[in-house]
Amino acid sequence: HRIGHFVAVNEKTGEQLPVTSQMRQVKALWNMFSAAQRRVAVVGWWATWPAEAVNGAIVSDHTCYHFLFTEGQQGATDTTALTYPEDLQQRIDGLIRRPADLTRADLEPFVHVGDDELGRAFSFDDDLAHFKWALATAQTYTAIGDYLWREERPDLLMVYVEAPDSTSHLFG
Repeated sequence: HRIGHFVAVNEKTGEQLPVTSQMRQVKALWNMFSAAQRRVAVVGWWATWPAEAVNGAIVSDHTCYHFLFTEGQQGATDTTALTYPEDLQQRIDGLIRRPADLTRADLEPFVHVGDDELGRAFSFDDDLAHFKWALATAQTYTAIGDYLWREERPDLLMVYVEAPDSTSHLFG
């Protein structure tokens, strides 16, 4: 697919940019299924932004928190095409969780924190904050995947749950 890293670099400015769906040089599995007239639902998969037209639904990897945008989609300069079809964004808005939405009960199975730690401002330099980001994103994409499975019944459902990867890097 010719995507060899997590980021691309703007040759003029040196700025790190997110890898996009437009950089992929071959068809993704969901493109192949769509071309074969099969319904797809792809949630949070790497390099799915901007969401491309498919026979089904795409919830791009920019819908939730992304390591290049510490404010999630609010930190991105371009928030178009977060989903395909576009109206899917409105249908899933209520399923999106942010780190600040997490409660002690959400964190308790994984980590014990005090009130002061629970309320700390978000920072990628803080392992707990980073974990909260990964957990909120995992809960969001899982809920969206469940929703799309129930509502769309796709032939192919792909949900990327990043939390195990991020958590292993943080605490492994």
